[in-house]
Amino acid sequence: MTPFRIAWRSLFHEAQLSLALVLAIALGVAVLLGAFAAGDTLKAALRRHARETLGRTELALVRSSGTFREELVDDLAADTGHQAAPVLRLRGVVTTDSGMRLAGAWIVGVDNRFGRLGDATPFNTSFTQDALLNRAAADRLRVHRGDEIVLRVARPESLPGEAAFAGGVAASVGLRVRVGGIVEDSQLGRFALEAQALPPDNVFLPLAVLQELVGMHGRVNVALFSTEIVAGGS
Repeated sequence: MTPFRIAWRSLFHEAQLSLALVLAIALGVAVLLGAFAAGDTLKAALRRHARETLGRTELALVRSSGTFREELVDDLAADTGHQAAPVLRLRGVVTTDSGMRLAGAWIVGVDNRFGRLGDATPFNTSFTQDALLNRAAADRLRVHRGDEIVLRVARPESLPGEAAFAGGVAASVGLRVRVGGIVEDSQLGRFALEAQALPPDNVFLPLAVLQELVGMHGRVNVALFSTEIVAGGS
């Protein structure tokens, strides 16, 4: 074998090694870029999910059994400088005249203070009578704006933690109400205090209406706090 052929084969072999090295580096860079992109996508998805679930909420005070004074929420807000939203959140059953039934729904009493925790929400001062359903509940019940639904809500007194004080009061109460609109996920329709993959079935009522329905005037079981103030909020 001549020196020329030896040099040529050596050069060809080195070129193969170099090409393999370049391809390996390119593959590694592609994997890293893909991982970074996937991480950014996942982070953005988690951030969007948190925004849809809790809005601008930074701190939540929750009583799993029983209630506390609504005024306490305002007192804590004044003491801490936070924006606060009192919420009465109870389990209930929703039915329609067509026979559709939604068990285990969340009946959520809110007012305009809750609306300030999200962007472009329908929870404003005009939300005083009708119910607002989130998209998940509306789709499962197959109802639209203007339809009527019947709610049955468990009284807070009838929950296990306060059974000794129930005094024979009925375990649940009912209410027929009109669907005033559908709340999209981006409008706090997906509001939840539990970590879950699927959206909850939320039926929103004016806070005063739900309090009157269950005989708990001025009482709530959730307080939401945020330091982020929305300019021009409702």
